[in-house]
Amino acid sequence: MAFAAFLAIMPVANAEYVEWQTFAYIIVTPDVVGVNQNIIVQFRIDKVVPGGTVLGPFWTGFTVKITKPDGTVETRGPLTADATGGSWFIYTPTQVGTYTFQTIFPGQWVNTTTPNRWYKPSTSKIASVTVQQQPVEAYPTTTLPADYWKRPIYGETKNAWQVADNWPLQGYDYHGRTFAGATAFAPYTSAPESPHIMWVRPIMFGGVVGGPYGDKAYYTGLSYEQPYVPLIIQGRIIYVEAPQIVSPQGGTYCVDLYTGETVWYLNGTTIDYAQLFDYESPNEHGIVPLLVDAVGSTWDYYNPFDGKYLFSMANVSTGYLTVGPNGEFLIYSFTGSGANRRLLMWNSTRALEMAGAINNPALTGTGRIPHILLHRVRRQPPLAHVELNACA
Repeated sequence: MAFAAFLAIMPVANAEYVEWQTFAYIIVTPDVVGVNQNIIVQFRIDKVVPGGTVLGPFWTGFTVKITKPDGTVETRGPLTADATGGSWFIYTPTQVGTYTFQTIFPGQWVNTTTPNRWYKPSTSKIASVTVQQQPVEAYPTTTLPADYWKRPIYGETKNAWQVADNWPLQGYDYHGRTFAGATAFAPYTSAPESPHIMWVRPIMFGGVVGGPYGDKAYYTGLSYEQPYVPLIIQGRIIYVEAPQIVSPQGGTYCVDLYTGETVWYLNGTTIDYAQLFDYESPNEHGIVPLLVDAVGSTWDYYNPFDGKYLFSMANVSTGYLTVGPNGEFLIYSFTGSGANRRLLMWNSTRALEMAGAINNPALTGTGRIPHILLHRVRRQPPLAHVELNACA
């Protein structure tokens, strides 16, 4: 019996071509909806086109048979798959009752191999969707906390972004916050209505000196210097030690926001920025957290989880630094004069992706971390297309 089943899935060959068995599939989600609510219909077979890429060739000629509650049949197609062997479309049912869906693959020749291949037709099982008169509510929202809460926040908790945020730059979304006249605004969080001291951590001498100095206290620098300009990421405060009047420079502490305990310490390293980059590729999705120690035109990147060094980026442009819509760092600068005046934009994302620094496990905490130097990527738009308020 096992031997016979094995033979059933093997390609059948003759002198001119090879036959390949295919298996069609249909996936319809959700399986219970209300009238006029959208559903996603996915169709595919179990194989990809030999030698196919995102540019083709693709499986073609798919049809999806849709039988409505009143018995009428609707056919979608011919449909073309993508490079993965399938694709999808949105369908909106208009009748109460049970809808059924079935994928039909007509078969297809592939003449780019030796010998040629004939991928045989196949039909999927039938998938059913129940349509009711009442609409089905969307994913249930989570009641936001009105009391004390902490990170990490469970990944399936919806709407938590309305109360949970980070502070990646000194001024939240800009760098170089000074003591006088500089404001900062975090749009997704609110401050407590009354002060709460959760823990205390000394960062320098304070209080009365005594003796011949009378009632004078130790200098704290708060009038003109800011010894404590923290960043906050994932419930952790990241701050640089109070700088010394002369070198050597201090280091960077990572402290648990809720307990005051030290998570890690980088001696001789001053973290300047935190970056939360929204990385979206066909197969990878998520926010990539990074820390940056900017030393001149070289940026050293660190893992905010454990403080380990990751890689370096060389020849970073200088200018006005801001954050793009996906959390990427953008640096704007001017060059030239007169008719040759240009606005340049340096984008950290392009540089990172060119070296695989975002999606390469070797550069994100697994295995031996190489020292990589990346070169700046500049885009020079024509002067007529430059909006100068982009630098405001």
